[in-house]
Amino acid sequence: NVSSGAGNMAGVMMGGCSATLLDQGCGMLFSSQHRGATACLNIQYKAPVIVPGAVLVRASLDKVEGRKRWISASLHSVAFDCESTDPDSMPQCATADALFIVKRAESNAVT
Repeated sequence: NVSSGAGNMAGVMMGGCSATLLDQGCGMLFSSQHRGATACLNIQYKAPVIVPGAVLVRASLDKVEGRKRWISASLHSVAFDCESTDPDSMPQCATADALFIVKRAESNAVT
């Protein structure tokens, strides 16, 4: 749940909050297997997120190359009266493509 404090005067969540949630979603997927950091985060805003309200972030690993991990994510607005838990039926408000780098000490053990 996102409080109204994350929004502007029009009741729309600020872009930096969306970026933080997308980076966190990608980072949670990444850190479930590795230690490292975000190297790049590219965000496309598609629709406003009305606050207060609930959001859902969905992330997936797209590509692995050496120490590099490419992850994509989407931010969905969840209507309180929504009966479906399927993210595909929820409005997509932003998407992100991220590049994470695995710490060097781990990279020798990673295949």
